[in-house]
Amino acid sequence: MDQRKDLALAVAIAFSGMAVVVLALQLPLGRVRDPVGPRTLPALIGGLIVLGAVVVALRILRRWRSVENTVEAEGTEDTEGFPASTLRAMSVWAALFVYVLLLRPLGFLILTPPLLAVLLWIMAVRRPVPLVAISALTVVALYLLFVTLLHVRLPMGPLQPYLPF
Repeated sequence: MDQRKDLALAVAIAFSGMAVVVLALQLPLGRVRDPVGPRTLPALIGGLIVLGAVVVALRILRRWRSVENTVEAEGTEDTEGFPASTLRAMSVWAALFVYVLLLRPLGFLILTPPLLAVLLWIMAVRRPVPLVAISALTVVALYLLFVTLLHVRLPMGPLQPYLPF
């Protein structure tokens, strides 16, 4: 495996981060002047992308001093017992596509637990107790975070008349 590819990718990601920063700084400020404003988050994310890419590039360059720039390939094509599967990847995409289609009519609270259970099943979590517990606790945590703390209005489908907001 050639580490020069990793370095090239890190440099490309750094340039992408710089592009995000430049585009963020061109966003209009709007009528209400705010110290945080609409430019801050995209510029901050772009800066973090650049910082991460620079850190990766420096680690690669430091590693080159101690060893040559190629290393032997590790492992096998697939991890033993967990083969890469196009079917698994396409199943995740299909489940997410169905979720997006049904989210508005069925709502977040009804549709998200089965989605999480299906995704966990696809990822080989087959024991019923962890499957149900992880799905239920994740939905409760997401609901509390987004609806209660951040006041994000999630689609609730047929449960809308029964919820307090």
